[in-house]
Amino acid sequence: MKKIEGRFNSMHTLFCVPSLDEYSRVSSCSNAKEICNKPEVIHEGTSKVKKSKVRILTLNYETFKMKPEEDTKAMSDRFTIIINRLKSYGKTYSD
Repeated sequence: MKKIEGRFNSMHTLFCVPSLDEYSRVSSCSNAKEICNKPEVIHEGTSKVKKSKVRILTLNYETFKMKPEEDTKAMSDRFTIIINRLKSYGKTYSD
């Protein structure tokens, strides 16, 4: 009975933490492990999704060009976003 009560308390706490949008995504989970893993899959994706995102970002990096209508600040900001996203996936380029 204590084990069941402990699981219920853990799940109740985990249900209370997320925002309303996050709650709607985890409310169907049946145990604490599922609740903890769900946001990772939603926000970061599975390993296939991660690989796909890295491929797209790498392509964006390798084919990066200044757009005709953008100034140097906008170009630099766009490039920085690509670099930071690649770093978040563990892919870095040397200067």
